[in-house]
Formats: sequence, C-alpha cells, structure tokens
Amino acid sequence: MVALIGGGHSVGVAHCSLFQDRLKDPKMDSKLKAKLQNTCRGPNDPSVVLDQMTPLEVDNQIYKQIKSQRGILRIDQNLGLDDSTSRIVSNFALNETLFGERFAEAMQIMGEIKVLTGNSGEIRTNCRVVSH
Repeated sequence: MVALIGGGHSVGVAHCSLFQDRLKDPKMDSKLKAKLQNTCRGPNDPSVVLDQMTPLEVDNQIYKQIKSQRGILRIDQNLGLDDSTSRIVSNFALNETLFGERFAEAMQIMGEIKVLTGNSGEIRTNCRVVSH
C-alpha cells in the first residue's frame, strides 16, 4: 500500500530542507541534482515539484522518474530500491492504467478511515512533530 500511496507524490511540492540528504546521493540523476542544488541556493527554503514531468497530473510519471534515479524524496527513491516494493514500482512505471485503477481503490479505502476527533485526535501544528 505504501508503494501505491507514494503515487500521490505525482502532485505536490517539497521544500529543499526535506531532501538535502538526497542531494548527497551519488546515484541521483546528475542533471536533476544540479537543478535542485541551484534552486535550493535561494532564500527562505524554496520548494520544488516532486514530479518533474507532469506536476499537475496524477499519473505514473513519478514511478518512471524513480526508476531513473530522479526521485526527489529519499522515501520515494527507496521504493524503487527496496526488494519488497521495487517490482511494484516497475509495474506502475510500465502500466499507467494499472496505477490509476489501484490508486483510485487505495484513495477510496483511505477515505473510509475514521478520523479521530475531540480528545481522541490531534491537530498538529507541524506534521512531523507530535503536539503537546
């Protein structure tokens, strides 16, 4: 399911501070790395689109980019490297229809998750840190 939900990164952005570790990866596509390093020199923690090909479409391009060492976030790139998910990434990269069908199913399942409210839930001011 994680490899499938990673397809959600087909749209969206990430701030440079979230992928600095990825810029140190010698396997990262060199042209993309140079582009990102140039962008990240800017002030105020600039952001970049996660899908360099079709940033406004939910499609399988993110998986093709992962296969080419062009995943911007380490978590995305690791999907293509891990033995338990690399085959899934390859299948989605090759078959946009399969990705679209599976992604729609996963979004429907996630939409049925009961949201915690009141004292049972938590609204985070920073999604990476538990509020106190």
